[in-house]
Amino acid sequence: MKKTVLAILALIGACSLCACSLFSNGAAENGNEEAKSGDIVLCDTFTHHDPTDVEFTTRYACTSGESQDVKDAYKQNYGIDALSEYWILYASADDVAVAEYDYYVFATAEDAQKFADVMKEYGSEVTLDGQVAYVYMDEAMTKDFIAMQMQYCGLKSDKASDYAQFWKEGLGYMDID
Repeated sequence: MKKTVLAILALIGACSLCACSLFSNGAAENGNEEAKSGDIVLCDTFTHHDPTDVEFTTRYACTSGESQDVKDAYKQNYGIDALSEYWILYASADDVAVAEYDYYVFATAEDAQKFADVMKEYGSEVTLDGQVAYVYMDEAMTKDFIAMQMQYCGLKSDKASDYAQFWKEGLGYMDID
């Protein structure tokens, strides 16, 4: 199952790279409460909160923004209206990735459900919260995903800082912080 999830995420990442050249653990909660320092508001109804059960010293956070390439890719590949993607990586003091969140914000909860259904066909479980679909990867899964990016997508190092730069350069994502 873990390898299937990683393969699907790698496929999504590869598709996003082409498009640009073209489990919740309880850390993400409904955004109806007031945002605190460091929180990332993804949409009117959802806010990402830093996890309390992950030890980290650095957070890398970036977004596709309202990239037309991302919107077009979701519409073409899945027939759904995506608004944006968010990628959040947590790293230890020695630049090791310790957790990752991948968020997908859609125009409607129905679009988020359609995306989760597509991912389920590939064996991946996506957590839904209204119009937001997301995947949480623990340290082992994040390290496996980085290794896959190194093997298939040209990532040169397993350092968290290099992985973050890879997302920004390869996908054209913008820093949130």
